Amino acid sequence: MDKGWVQRIERETGLPGLVDTLAERLAPTDLRSLLLEVQRRRAEVRTPAELLRQYTTDRFVQPAPGDPLRSLAIEQLAFALLPTGYEALDVAPVAPLGTSSCSAPSSRTPSSRRHAAQRLQATRPLR
Repeated sequence: MDKGWVQRIERETGLPGLVDTLAERLAPTDLRSLLLEVQRRRAEVRTPAELLRQYTTDRFVQPAPGDPLRSLAIEQLAFALLPTGYEALDVAPVAPLGTSSCSAPSSRTPSSRRHAAQRLQATRPLR
């Protein structure tokens, strides 16, 4: 897969090998702490206008379409129809890094995105 953006970022920052260092030399907890600090700093300088602009243009921060009460009713029906012996389980809202890629490895190249929705449904951690 073409990683031209990696070379561009490393060239523009003057930090060759940045991605390798972050991926291979930092402990996962240190990397997580570093990324949280980066996000904290970025959030600290955002303006209300920037937030509103992102809300209106970025579909990932807008409310999900659909009726949450209908979704709840469907889930309640599904649980009611389970045979005896099944236990309802509420898992964490996030899964360990790599859960999906370890369960069902797939490429993220543009040519492989055609069936991404089906793969996502098949490999997404249980809710």
